[in-house]
Amino acid sequence: MDSIQAIALLPRLTSLYLTLPAGVYAGVENGFPSLTKLWLSGSTFDTRIFLAVARPKTLRDLFLHWKSTADQSPLADIAAITHLLSSFPLLRSLDINGEALLSLPTGLDEQQLWSIFEPLLELKRLEHLSYNIPLPLSDQKTARIACAWPRLKELDLYESAGAQSSLESLVHFARHCPDLESLHYLIKARTISPSTIIAPTLSPHRLRVFGTEGETDVMNAPAVALSLYQIFPNITYARGAGDGWRMVQRILNAFIFLRKQDRSFEE
Repeated sequence: MDSIQAIALLPRLTSLYLTLPAGVYAGVENGFPSLTKLWLSGSTFDTRIFLAVARPKTLRDLFLHWKSTADQSPLADIAAITHLLSSFPLLRSLDINGEALLSLPTGLDEQQLWSIFEPLLELKRLEHLSYNIPLPLSDQKTARIACAWPRLKELDLYESAGAQSSLESLVHFARHCPDLESLHYLIKARTISPSTIIAPTLSPHRLRVFGTEGETDVMNAPAVALSLYQIFPNITYARGAGDGWRMVQRILNAFIFLRKQDRSFEE
């Protein structure tokens, strides 16, 4: 613990890998005056206590790896952590991952899960987020997420909980996140019909990679491929489980080839 106190006083420390010991983090209050990048490994409980005490306000990039805690549910700690993070105004990159999430009980309340995630919408400078806690999504919530993070470049939401957003809701990212390049998002695309194919976006969007794990397959690959291409005309990769998604990728490859041919003719 004394070593953490000594590190906290280093005036020019900008990056830190830290495995948290169990205990009370006295002596690190208002420490880490220049810290911008932090990797934390430990239990959700120790992470919560450390962030509450240290509060490194210059932090821009934070990577959390949570170890399993067999004797308690980590949900309360995780909720407290996301609430704390909402007060870190410069945070631009956040990665939440860990063994502790494997012990979450099944059948969790959707509102509780959303309330854990919701404080992160206050991070207006966020550019990169990887979040693998179960999260219930809907078209309305997708709109809130896209509007909250106009600087977003990469978004990875890995876990599904209950309802998912429609393919059409991805339009919100095209409208409000002009710098988004990679999107891993949970959508309902299995039964999309040709009548729901989306009109082209008004301006070319730079997104190139889209992935989803929400449903095992799609039934109408041409409609899904065309909709994705209409929303994100620079898309290169579409990833999902099943033969339907592989067909989506093959159709996108054809669109990309034709686009290149058109450009070569124009030149």
